[in-house]
Amino acid sequence: MQNRSISKMAVALLAVATLTVSAPRASGAQNAGAGGQSPAVARLEFVLGSAVPHRYDLVLGSHSVHTTPAALRDAQSHLATIRTRLVQEGRL
Repeated sequence: MQNRSISKMAVALLAVATLTVSAPRASGAQNAGAGGQSPAVARLEFVLGSAVPHRYDLVLGSHSVHTTPAALRDAQSHLATIRTRLVQEGRL
């Protein structure tokens, strides 16, 4: 785990709970013939965020920003719990 403190950062937040993407398969599937091809489908879940500059230091995780090292540890623990559940459900 790498923690870095920063004091200036611009921020915006975009959250998308679930997105399904469908696209034609790459040329490797050509042997199946036009009628036998099905589109490639992927289910995505993501959040993208940032923040406005302020006077407080921030603690950076590998994919997140927090106000204290303790807040970072709590968030990482919570994410580990979520990951375990998703693996058990067969979603990861």
